Amino acid sequence: MEIDFSKMSFVQSSDTLFLKMDVAVTDSIVKSSGTDKEQIKKKFISALFAFPFPLGFMGAHRVMLGTKPWVPVVYVATFGGCFGVLPLIDFFVITFTKDIEQFENNPNIFMWLK
Repeated sequence: MEIDFSKMSFVQSSDTLFLKMDVAVTDSIVKSSGTDKEQIKKKFISALFAFPFPLGFMGAHRVMLGTKPWVPVVYVATFGGCFGVLPLIDFFVITFTKDIEQFENNPNIFMWLK
């Protein structure tokens, strides 16, 4: 990151001197590798929670990805969506999808359907 000293100015307020600087943030600075690592970690943990036994039956992966409160209730009431079939499909979908943002805050029971 380069600093342009021509855009710096000093502002004095009572006894304090402040340095004011106009900085333009570009997309390359905002998209850091830290967010990629966080997404990979979230994907791994979600896939682990989606594995049918023991947490997939309760919809723990859906809670982690953010969903409506009634979705985990449906998972529990149907024993994991037809005896574990739904969390197993969720496990494979989360594992083999590159970007899991489409599944975040998804209120549908079948999260992979649009």
